[in-house]
Amino acid sequence: MVPPDNALERSRDAFADDALLRTFDCADALYDFGADGAIHGGPEGRQQLFALHDHLRDRWLRHLQIEGAGATLPADHAWFHPRFGWVASSPLGTVYLGKSRVFEAKPIVVGRRSYLSGPSSLRGSDPLVIGSFCSIAEELFLNTTPDLHSLETPATFAFDGEARDETGDWYFPQPFVEFAEARSGITIGHDVWIARRVRIFHGAEVGSGCVVAEGSLVRGKLEPYGIYAGTPAKLKRLRFPAPVVEQLLELRWWDWERERILRNHAFFNTRLANFDGRLADLIVP
Repeated sequence: MVPPDNALERSRDAFADDALLRTFDCADALYDFGADGAIHGGPEGRQQLFALHDHLRDRWLRHLQIEGAGATLPADHAWFHPRFGWVASSPLGTVYLGKSRVFEAKPIVVGRRSYLSGPSSLRGSDPLVIGSFCSIAEELFLNTTPDLHSLETPATFAFDGEARDETGDWYFPQPFVEFAEARSGITIGHDVWIARRVRIFHGAEVGSGCVVAEGSLVRGKLEPYGIYAGTPAKLKRLRFPAPVVEQLLELRWWDWERERILRNHAFFNTRLANFDGRLADLIVP
């Protein structure tokens, strides 16, 4: 997908229309933007929404990189689509970011053709990596950074929360030593399907080919091509026999050029649950 004609104006209009038709889910960005936390009615309000759109668009362009065919490039276009929400592209391909809100600035890498549907919350200041050809349903919540609430001290309340104490009257530093070695960042592999209302927490690694069931809570490492469900998510079964999984990981079809993918439609339509041969024999070079 490439930006349409009059891309900036159309993107602004779509963003403003969407914001007025549903719960406004990027109110947190108003404070970064410098507004007063409210959108006013009439032409003035629409101009505010246009300006907020530009602020969010610039944020995506600063922090988003697109991966494809083994390379990574910064996004060079971003716009708001009336159906798909935020869309971004680079010479490597297009990604669909949905109507997502990003709570903190972070490095974000998303693989080509991956999409997030509807509203999602991407939180945390540590890296987020999403592979290519991922399908992510509505209401994803992920947090790449540990929440600093100690279980080993008298209070779970974080007294070092400077942002909430403008006067400093309640502030003192806290070491949070138990978080010093906590894993941070989130990595989601290629060709991952994440169903609705999934939560993913810092340090998680979701293997390529995984399926995560609706409402699951993901922590730790999920094995490639596993089907996971529950809170916390547990492995229910592998999608394919182990030899097939090994071959798929070696093939790395998600790195193929578009033309090679298209001429191998027969391979992508092959049922693999009981397959016991060589996948390479199914592939057109």
